[in-house]
Amino acid sequence: MGKILNSKLILLWQKLSKEEQRALKRFLQSPFFTLRQDVYRLYEALRRVSIWKKQVDNRAVNEQRLQMKSFTKATLFTGTYPDEAYDDLRLRACMNDLQELIERFLLIRSQEQNPVSRQLELARLYQERQLDKHFKFAHRKLQNRLDLAPWKDADHYQQRLDGQVQYLLYESKKRRTGELQLQQVSDSIDQVFLIRKLRYACTQLSHQAVYSTNYDFGLLPHIIDQIPSSSYYSTPAVAIYFHCYKFLSETQGDEHYRVFSQLFFKEANRFSANERKGLYQLALNFCIRHHNKGDSEYTREAWRLYRFALDQGLLLEQQQFSRFAFNNIVGIAIKLEELNWAEQFIKQYSGFIAEEFRTSTIALNSARLAFARKAFPAVLPFLQEVQRQDLLNNLIARVLLIKVFYETEALTALEAQLDSLEQLLRRKDVSPFHQRNFGSFIRLLRRRIDLAPYDEEERQLLLRAINQSPELSEKDWLIEIVSRAERKNTIN
Repeated sequence: MGKILNSKLILLWQKLSKEEQRALKRFLQSPFFTLRQDVYRLYEALRRVSIWKKQVDNRAVNEQRLQMKSFTKATLFTGTYPDEAYDDLRLRACMNDLQELIERFLLIRSQEQNPVSRQLELARLYQERQLDKHFKFAHRKLQNRLDLAPWKDADHYQQRLDGQVQYLLYESKKRRTGELQLQQVSDSIDQVFLIRKLRYACTQLSHQAVYSTNYDFGLLPHIIDQIPSSSYYSTPAVAIYFHCYKFLSETQGDEHYRVFSQLFFKEANRFSANERKGLYQLALNFCIRHHNKGDSEYTREAWRLYRFALDQGLLLEQQQFSRFAFNNIVGIAIKLEELNWAEQFIKQYSGFIAEEFRTSTIALNSARLAFARKAFPAVLPFLQEVQRQDLLNNLIARVLLIKVFYETEALTALEAQLDSLEQLLRRKDVSPFHQRNFGSFIRLLRRRIDLAPYDEEERQLLLRAINQSPELSEKDWLIEIVSRAERKNTIN
């Protein structure tokens, strides 16, 4: 009779919003769905032992959390079957029945929220019952809904195709001669195929760029170059995914990215929030890779994408903000010298970071902001609050510490931190990119430290080496300290 917090019913219950719980109550009270009073009492028992936890700043509501101390099977059984002896088998059977009813509730709610799918199913039911008048009316209503649909993504064109196939089947049964909409259906099949194939191929390419794997793209490489001259290219979803595929697959994809960017920002509202987020993420990953190589054009583009995502609400998952996205946004804002904006961003969104990472994330980014403002003494106290178990945060914090020691001319501490960072990079869990990136940082900074005060030739060679480094996130800072011609070099 121990705790059951990991049961499927409880995990499902925790994902229900407060509004969904209220709607579920009305669902369970309807005799059309269930006459079981014990199932309803189980629902009430769950509702009584659950609490809603608000964040400290009251700007958002976290996921529901169940009380941990008193929540047991015995608690639920007593609430479900008062004054009866505990029966584990009976409780588990009731829990299973409630879970099935919640699943049915969610399916009905999902269909209610998609009027096109609901209308498509209604037309199918009328066709199945051979109610011609009802079918034609339902199908006309379906077409009207499709024409008025705000989104023109892959799902939209799939629903349009399903409606066309449905009407084709109706016509083929009603008449043996005359034209059928075979060409229209064939064209729609190709249109849906291209959108879905291109979309999935873009995901494959994005994954392939990060992990050591190669994918087979099937028919796509054989037809990809025909797309711009085809009628399908006039469909925004086809054109956007085509250029996305091209900038992800070609070494010199800049022009394709520019066309993609223009189309994406123009047509973004044609896509559902999930698909919009997917496109944004593909573009962002591409821009971040170029940003990490020191390409300032893509730094500005990544900044534009992040602000777009903030405006669109694409960065919050269940009212939580990824700490990795949070770090990237602050880092890019600092790089673009948008320091006041970065400070306001930290204040506005820090409450949305998961509680276990919140203090460390705020501290790390406050330290980065303090460094950017050259408030070097303020950096170290912030860094002391950064959790070093997170490898990437650890690397960022160490680099920041090295930069502070350089700027404050703490030579002994600087050398010790460079040695320590070098040792950390030898760990197996450090990715090849981070090994190259931070390894180049160490090597080039040591060349700067060893640079003689008046050796202009070596200074120019070092600047050239920094500029030509393909993966160097600290490129701007290294260029800046090497270019301080007026500064008296006291490190040597």
